[in-house]
Amino acid sequence: MAYTHVQEDINFLELQQLIDDIQRNLPPLIQKVYELRCVRNFSAKETAKVLGIAESTVYNNLSSALVCLRNELTLQYTTNDSGKLKILLPILLLLLN
Repeated sequence: MAYTHVQEDINFLELQQLIDDIQRNLPPLIQKVYELRCVRNFSAKETAKVLGIAESTVYNNLSSALVCLRNELTLQYTTNDSGKLKILLPILLLLLN
């Protein structure tokens, strides 16, 4: 099956929506750390200062958020459409870096 740019855009939007849904269900502190670090591109130091927590807590909570994202996305795409996970994996890697 050949994918067009339109299909890639649809896949990207679908993946972004799923990531947003997962993020909304994270515990509050983990959600805030993820938002600041991954969405707003704050440094760990800036995130720690804004939230009034240690940098190590920022790293631990970000790690928890990424593990949760990975597990939920893997579950979603292995139960619904295993071929789609392989297609979306490069997009996911870009979003999480």
